[in-house]
Amino acid sequence: MVEWNKVVLDLVELIKANKWEDDFNKAIGHAHRSNIPEIADIKNLDDYLVWINALLHWVPTEDTPGREVYNQLYKFHFILDQPRFSGCKTGLFDITRRR
Repeated sequence: MVEWNKVVLDLVELIKANKWEDDFNKAIGHAHRSNIPEIADIKNLDDYLVWINALLHWVPTEDTPGREVYNQLYKFHFILDQPRFSGCKTGLFDITRRR
């Protein structure tokens, strides 16, 4: 059982309140069409939420080429940067400003 971080629970509530579940899943599907191996483990919204929840506890380390931190940040933003989110971005980023 996943122990959800408060910020992830807030995001889940925001997604539900705005009915963005389909937008997230479509954006994830769109992202997969880019054939980027680093996002292969995120197949749907549930996978994304589990991954970002784990990311909150991740202790950054670097791999030999020194790209691990970059890869994690890229993975987080790549999904949110898909065209499906054009109407959602304001709401998603507004929640961080209210804190």
